[in-house]
Amino acid sequence: MNVSIKVSIQRFILLGVASLMVAAHGQPATGLRLEPKNTATVETRLNDYQWRNRVLLIFSPDPATADLAQQLDHLSGMGAGLNARDLVVWKLINSDGSAFVNGTGDPSLSSHSFYQHFAVKDTDFTVILLGKDGTEKLRQRQPVTSRRLFSIIDAMPMRQREMRERDR
Repeated sequence: MNVSIKVSIQRFILLGVASLMVAAHGQPATGLRLEPKNTATVETRLNDYQWRNRVLLIFSPDPATADLAQQLDHLSGMGAGLNARDLVVWKLINSDGSAFVNGTGDPSLSSHSFYQHFAVKDTDFTVILLGKDGTEKLRQRQPVTSRRLFSIIDAMPMRQREMRERDR
């Protein structure tokens, strides 16, 4: 089924449920969040990268936090190092629900689902590194330097094998 049709159907169903709740209770349901952006689940999206890429998830409560600016600064100019390590960078902003993959906005996703999936508090800045196997390799609540990030990745057995194979 076409994704846009699926989103429209989901939106229609959710609006119908909200209307029924208003009719039944005389007031809008509290806590009902209509998020048509969640057409792709976290697991589905991350499975697209498993065994091909490592993933760096950057969670920020707001696009203007000092921690986010510092993290992006640590990664700027490191394109060759990121590419050599097959690293994909996701920026997930809580305040507006936006999600960016390698700097490009992804309207099919909501950062809120990632916050929930990875149990990150809405107000926390958090960096999570996922290995190619999809498991969590690093989680910290402050920016990680590119030097430390590359050191962690380069110590992984799969990365060690990749470096040996590239040196042949």
